[in-house]
Amino acid sequence: MAADVINLDEKVQDLHLGSHVEILEDKTGKLNIDNVSSSDFEKQFIKHNKDTINLGISNSVFWLRFTVLQNEKRSKVVENADQNRFLLDLDAQFVYYADLYTQSVEQIGSSDVGGNKGWKVQSGGGN
Repeated sequence: MAADVINLDEKVQDLHLGSHVEILEDKTGKLNIDNVSSSDFEKQFIKHNKDTINLGISNSVFWLRFTVLQNEKRSKVVENADQNRFLLDLDAQFVYYADLYTQSVEQIGSSDVGGNKGWKVQSGGGN
């Protein structure tokens, strides 16, 4: 069963992602975005059913998958670009490094330089 889609509208101020994500544990640490976004891994993600995500202390790499839809109404109501942005706060002291891969509806299936299939990445944390 897939996780619930996150609908961002003009009323959303704060949201816990826990119950909206699916998680894949990569014990080898060798998977990449092309691997985990392929149909081969579709059913290996497990729906998380708690508000808080606590994966414990592990040497594994964890892939979290969630879908966000931004309501058109919010885009029109919030004219200031800074107010139309959202902060993803991991709030996890044992997370050493994180990458956020995003893809808009228009980018799905496209291929940018390097063959990344339309994924954009933002990284944070240690090296």
